[in-house]
Amino acid sequence: MLSTTRTEIVVDGHRYVVRHTDARAEAVRVSVAKPADKRVMIATAAKAIERASACQIRAGTLYGDQVMAEAFLDCLGQNGVTLSPRTTWRP
Repeated sequence: MLSTTRTEIVVDGHRYVVRHTDARAEAVRVSVAKPADKRVMIATAAKAIERASACQIRAGTLYGDQVMAEAFLDCLGQNGVTLSPRTTWRP
């Protein structure tokens, strides 16, 4: 994602660097924060991704932790990517 569009954005007091293409995005929190709930930080990162990319996050594709989140995007007027389910191993 190094050669993609890069945006710095502040959401809910947290500063993120968001890199994205028309199909995929990642948000990295670069501000210091006390330990926070993972779900809250992923939701904040999702806001940063959608604001920086001007695209919606594709349902079921957002994942991450308190510092970094990644997602596939659904941008109007773009073909995007076709997501294919992968077989996962389960013990």
